[in-house]
Amino acid sequence: MHFTRPWEEFVRPGGTTIWRPTLYVFLWEAGRLKPRRFLLDSGADLSLASRSVCDHLDLTWKAGEERILHGISRKKECQVESRVHAVDLVVAELGIQITIPMCFAEGEAPLVLGRQGFFEYFRVTFDRQALLTTFEFVGELL
Repeated sequence: MHFTRPWEEFVRPGGTTIWRPTLYVFLWEAGRLKPRRFLLDSGADLSLASRSVCDHLDLTWKAGEERILHGISRKKECQVESRVHAVDLVVAELGIQITIPMCFAEGEAPLVLGRQGFFEYFRVTFDRQALLTTFEFVGELL
C-alpha cells in the first residue's frame, strides 16, 4: 500500500516561498476525528505538537513522559518543557489508524511527524525535484 502527496507552499516573513513535505492526518479530538496538517521531518527524533493539542486530545499532561527540548541551543533559557504521550492518528489515504509517540511542548510548537513511530510504519521517499513525497506502508496493523 502506498500513496504520493505533493509538497505545500509556505510563505516566509518577507514574502519568499518555500516548499515543504506535509501530510494531513486525523487526530481523535473530543471523540471526533479532526484533520491536522503535519510537516514531515526525517531529522526530527519524535513527532511534535504544542501543549494545546495535548489538551484537545484529552490527554493528561502530567501523565506523559517528561522531556526537556533543547532545539539548536543548549542554553538553559532556551529549554522547553514537554511530555511524550502515545497518540492514535488516522492516515486517511490508506484508511488506517496507527499509534505513535508524540512530544507535546509547553507553549507554541509546529506540528511535525518525526522518525520514531511514524517512520517505522512508512518508508518515506522525498523527491525534491518533483516536490513529491511517497509513503509506502511497511508496518503491521493490529
